[in-house]
Amino acid sequence: MKKRTIIMMMNMLIIGVVCAFANSAVTEESGCIVLMQNGEERYITNAGIDRSPTFSSCGRYIAFIRGETFSPEAMDYDAIGYGEAYSDALMIYDIELSNEKVLYDASTTKEVLQATPENDTTPENISHIIDGSLHFSPDAQRLYFLGNAWVTSYALHEIDIATGERRYIVPATELNGIVSKGKFKDHLVVRDHRYFLTGGSYDWLWLITPEGSVVGAFGENENNIDWELLESRDD
Repeated sequence: MKKRTIIMMMNMLIIGVVCAFANSAVTEESGCIVLMQNGEERYITNAGIDRSPTFSSCGRYIAFIRGETFSPEAMDYDAIGYGEAYSDALMIYDIELSNEKVLYDASTTKEVLQATPENDTTPENISHIIDGSLHFSPDAQRLYFLGNAWVTSYALHEIDIATGERRYIVPATELNGIVSKGKFKDHLVVRDHRYFLTGGSYDWLWLITPEGSVVGAFGENENNIDWELLESRDD
């Protein structure tokens, strides 16, 4: 039985304007991205290696991961031994213009990550983008994603959709969501693996600024996050 994860766009009101692409849905089927509008299905990709689609807030854009691009440079021989290595590309599809473009190709990137959990500045090839980690900013100008990085954590990145400029933000094991309005608009809720001073570790959820500074902690349980309260704060 084929498993289909369908992402819906309902009748959304974005900054006082009714979304032109409301009542749409997107899913992945057999490695292809399928857009459903007005009761009709349309394959917007046919590569057979696409996954994890998500809508922008107004539904014009669909971000997804394109996998299995062969990249010998992505291989960590010490960790996995010899064999084939594959890397991901971060793609975006513009429904209005009916075209796609590459936002980030992991097979061509090698960089030094700073401020790691272990203060490690070893060059890392961000070869894999984590499924389910794609989140658009509320204004749909930026896209956030998690890439593989260290043993205990992924790396959270932000990429500008118009320019493709990318920046590393913080280590994180999960991107839970982005605050869409109020005092904390554009702040991110992330889970991070940290260590107690006297030994042991914990994986708490944190509210951070877009630059990565910690605002406060929610603790370990997602039920501690009151999104309605967060987005109603204006003081």
